Formats: sequence, C-alpha cells, structure tokens
Amino acid sequence: MTKKRILYFAILALSIFPIGELAARLLGYKPYGTHDFKIESKPDRCITGDSMLGFRLVPGEFIVTLNRHLNYHVRHTEDGRRWTGNETNKSPSIGFFGCSFTYGMGVDDSLTFVYRISQALDTLSIKNYAVPGYGTTQSYLQLRDLEREKRVPNTIVLCFSKVHFERNVLKPSYRNALRVGYAHAEKNAQSHLASARFPYVKGSTIRWDKWKDLYSNMPGRSTFAVMNYMNGLRDKKQAQSMDALSATKVLIKRMQIIANRQNSKLLIVFLDESPDVDALENFAVKSRISTLNCNWSMDNVKETNSPCDDHPNSLAHERIASLILKKL
Repeated sequence: MTKKRILYFAILALSIFPIGELAARLLGYKPYGTHDFKIESKPDRCITGDSMLGFRLVPGEFIVTLNRHLNYHVRHTEDGRRWTGNETNKSPSIGFFGCSFTYGMGVDDSLTFVYRISQALDTLSIKNYAVPGYGTTQSYLQLRDLEREKRVPNTIVLCFSKVHFERNVLKPSYRNALRVGYAHAEKNAQSHLASARFPYVKGSTIRWDKWKDLYSNMPGRSTFAVMNYMNGLRDKKQAQSMDALSATKVLIKRMQIIANRQNSKLLIVFLDESPDVDALENFAVKSRISTLNCNWSMDNVKETNSPCDDHPNSLAHERIASLILKKL
C-alpha cells in the first residue's frame, strides 16, 4: 500500500469517526462507565481468589461495608464457609450451596436464612457452602470435592438464582462485572485475585479462565460512545453463541448423579423467577428432583437492602427460611 493510499484511509477514518460518535450520542449511547459499587471489610480482604472456584472465603470475623453505608458482621469458618451457629458433624446433615443471596450478603450471621434454619433444626448439622460470585458451576465442583472426601450432606440444597445462568457459562456481561466491576468495587482486587481461575461450562466440559484473561475493553470505550457501542455489539455476538440453560441442566444432572450415588436428597430452591428459571424448574421436575419456588425479587424494595444494595434483607431471609423449613 502506497503512502498516498495510507494517508487517504487515515483521513477518511478521521473524518468518519466524529460523525459516528455524534450519531451514537444522538441515539442515546454514552461512553462506558462502571457502577459505583464498593466492598470494604475490617480486617481487610474477607474474600480472596481461588485457583479452582474463582473466589473463596478467608477464615475469620469481619465487619463488611457495602457502598459505604451498609455494615454487617460475618464469621467464616476455617474450611471456608459462613458460620451457621451449628458447626458440629452430627448426622443427618444439610448442605446449602449458592451465591451471595444464600451466603447472606448484607445481613449479620444470625439473620441469614441458613442460620435461621440451623436454629430451627438444631439436632442436624447444617452448613452454608455459598460464596458471593458463585454459580451452579462452583456448586457442582464443591459437591464433587465433598464426594471425594466422603462428606456429601444427606440433603443437598441448591439455591438457584437467574443470575447464575450467565455465571455458568461466563457470559461477557459477567466477565466484565468480574474483571472491571469487581476490580473497581474492591481496592485490592487486582493483587489478591491475580492467581484466581474461574470455572465455566462450554458444551458439556468445565473449563477455567485466569483472572487476567477474563475480559478486556476495546480501546477508547470509556471515552467514546461509538466504541462503547461497538464493544457492546462484540459482547452480544459472543453471548448469543452460549446456551446457558443447557449448560445449567448439565450441571444439575451431574449433581443429581452424585446425590443418587450417595443416597442423598437433592432440593433445588429457586429464589427468583425468569423464563429460563421456569424452563429449568420444568427440567428438574421431569428429572424427579424436588423443587421450591420462593418468588423473591430484587425489584421488591421491601425485601432488599435498598437503597444501599439489592441483596435479600432480613425480612426476605426470614420468609425464605420458613418456606424451606416446610419443604425439608
């Protein structure tokens, strides 16, 4: 390519780009910006990276602050679980698996629905394996490890949310939330997640991506609306090739196989609703898996920590506990 042709295309690009940027802004598009979400804890770092599960809980007691206003107390056990007040090895046992909703982000230890259930069923060993950021992929991997250690609970309670679909296949939206959003929310994220690897399902195979390889923005996305638009088109195209519902079915079927092999009961608690959640619930029923629908919604401000945070509040945890107790 001659110098004149290079100069021609350079001038053409420089002429078209401002027009594209103006058009994007007139259509309502803006440069990319992160949500102002902050997580702080005393002592520092209550959650850290993990090479198999992405995240893990750091043992100890912490005061956690969300968005500079919501404070709550958490206690993490030595083996990386949220304390339930019932830490014996009694039998029979119940294990709860899930994400931050089940972990109880935003409420004190004694207010989570798992803790409330442990107090109501104080003759049983009840453990909370949920960790903020987890999806069904991590729940399956946790259960697989427990089987290897011969510690599968007699009752396995998978607490499922519609947000798990994107996590189970690591859709671009969740990769962005992890790599960009979490790094913005937690000041030391880059250092203590440096060795983390995040699991996801591709087809029927579980794979892992390193923290540094999770996501990257196109150059200029935070400055130009047109670049943010192009970045969004790229992410949308990638997401359309991912079948999160089928991947989730694969994970649940594998959890059911472990449960059957260990003569354990599997209960799926659907915390919230969506068309894909309905389809998954139908799949579970056809697979002869026990289910429960809690009808919680983050849009219901009476059952969230609004306006600071949209996780379930103590009122929601109390209601969810009562529903699960009737099912156990």
